[in-house]
Amino acid sequence: TYMLCDLDPSSVADLTRSARELDLADLVRAERVDGIAAIRTEAERFAPESAAGTFVLIDPFDEEERTADGMDSLDLFGWLAARGFPVALWRGYDEVAARDDGRSRCVVEGVATHAFELETAFLHGDSPLHPGVGGCSMILANIGDEHLDHVERLGRQLEALYDEVLERLGLPCRV
Repeated sequence: TYMLCDLDPSSVADLTRSARELDLADLVRAERVDGIAAIRTEAERFAPESAAGTFVLIDPFDEEERTADGMDSLDLFGWLAARGFPVALWRGYDEVAARDDGRSRCVVEGVATHAFELETAFLHGDSPLHPGVGGCSMILANIGDEHLDHVERLGRQLEALYDEVLERLGLPCRV
């Protein structure tokens, strides 16, 4: 089952409609709630032995936005990872310092975490085009090696697609 959270009512309506159209309505719950607070509340209900079987993807609109109790998406990542949940955090950034800060905040004592970076010519200012973020990271914890390899391959393919677009447009890329 899936719980999808968004504060934008039209996004929640789109998610609900898409689940219905894909015949997944019985598996998908889309709610107009703060995702960080909702995920933490749901995760608190899990017995420790159930956490390992529940994957959480965090894809924040604004990773610095905090809930009423002061938690942001990076805090939530660490909190979930420490409790044994397989968790992935997607982050966009425009500066190497922001990448490094996020990476350091996702270190969880006693938990193996992995960061895969997707850095394109956009991050380094080598291209006049910009896809919205210069680079992005997928930071993972409590994920098996076979899944880590798959995520890394997908990231490298996405990097190659960015470079291919720039090359076709005759613009600088990271080759």
